[in-house]
Amino acid sequence: MSFNQSLYQSCLIIVLGLFSINHSFALTCRDSESLKILLEQENYRSALQNIDSCLSARQQISTNDLHLFNQLIKQVLIADNSISFNDGYRNFQAVLNIHLLESLAFKLKSHFEKYPKKATKLFSKVRDKGEKYYFYYDTGRMLSYKRGFALTKQSLIWKNITGQPHRLAFNDINSIKLIYKPGLSLTNWKLMINNKAALRLSKVPDNAIIPFVSAMIYFINLNKTVPDKVQFLIPEIEMAILAGWKTLCSYKELEQGSPIKELQLLDACFSYYGKKFKLSHNDSKLLKKLTNSIFEKSELPFDTGYNHFKVVLSTHFFQKLDFQFQNHLNTQTIAKLFKAVRLPAENYYFYFDTGIVISESRGIALTDKAIIWKNLLGTSISGKNLTGSASRLAFDKISSVTLKPGFKFKRGWKLRLNQQDEIILSQLSEENAELFASALVYFINIASSRHLTLQIEN
Repeated sequence: MSFNQSLYQSCLIIVLGLFSINHSFALTCRDSESLKILLEQENYRSALQNIDSCLSARQQISTNDLHLFNQLIKQVLIADNSISFNDGYRNFQAVLNIHLLESLAFKLKSHFEKYPKKATKLFSKVRDKGEKYYFYYDTGRMLSYKRGFALTKQSLIWKNITGQPHRLAFNDINSIKLIYKPGLSLTNWKLMINNKAALRLSKVPDNAIIPFVSAMIYFINLNKTVPDKVQFLIPEIEMAILAGWKTLCSYKELEQGSPIKELQLLDACFSYYGKKFKLSHNDSKLLKKLTNSIFEKSELPFDTGYNHFKVVLSTHFFQKLDFQFQNHLNTQTIAKLFKAVRLPAENYYFYFDTGIVISESRGIALTDKAIIWKNLLGTSISGKNLTGSASRLAFDKISSVTLKPGFKFKRGWKLRLNQQDEIILSQLSEENAELFASALVYFINIASSRHLTLQIEN
């Protein structure tokens, strides 16, 4: 799966955003008068050098500066058939000179003109006679000029830590795909050339990979003598890794005209990324927007609202938790569960078993009339229940629901009802506690025609 162009451009901002961003700068790099003059003159190469010099001196950068920096890299690397080779080569060098790449010791044409013997020896087995080097990145750690990759005017030449050197003429290169593959190598990033040969990107910083590879492809396309240009492919997972192992679901087309359907699509996207990825800021905002839209509409037929409640609690955030809905509760469980406090006419609609050793011994249950719970130990500010026995509170007796941190020295969460009765939210985390508590309040509202809102402490 590869991103479309607009998504690629948006995510390049995220990748470059591995910088520390500050939104409150009074004076940004783009406010520089010298930069404004260069932009008016359409001298984009010098403008890139100007803003890069400014950004390199800052500990934090503004979002606007980041956007302009990205736009200038793209502008410098725009394919232009009318441009001369020398001018294109200066564009290529301008991007390689950005401060994100300053830790990498690139060798350019002038280096090999100064040391012609090194040029003669480098990849001598595969380089065609007469080819001159215009770029070389030495990835060797012990022996110089033994591996890495180089660009001549006609070909890409490379050698990884193992295997033989390779040469591929520019005219034979159709696509370059960025791949992340953990292994024994010191780098997990590599480029797949035409979906076959692999070139390892040793030591290239994550937030510099896209500008670096884009510059390489620009140079290749500059020198191709056939009309087909090289495509730069970045699969979705790789882009998310570059963005700091963050999900990128908010960039997808999710419009369904129904928040509950959009939530299901969004959750499917979250599940696609897997456990290592955290929600991006934009994805968290979208999740909050959709769930708020669902929870605000509590004046629905109970069956419809209950179905929405189940959809929310069936998202991947709760996949490891033992949630049971009405159609999953067997007769035996219903008969035993909290029988000391449940009224005979009540029907169970939800049960969260928080028992670790003995099942169905504690947890949280929702009936059509009340919330019933049993903690491992009794917790009640009023002192009503200090033994850890089951408690029941009718929905029409609930005036407030507050989510609060559970323990001073240990992570955890509690629900406080009416500022006195506390329910320990065992097994929940910072990732899902608020969503779970909001769903419980929503169920109370649809079951009892209430309009409670979840309060969050600290």
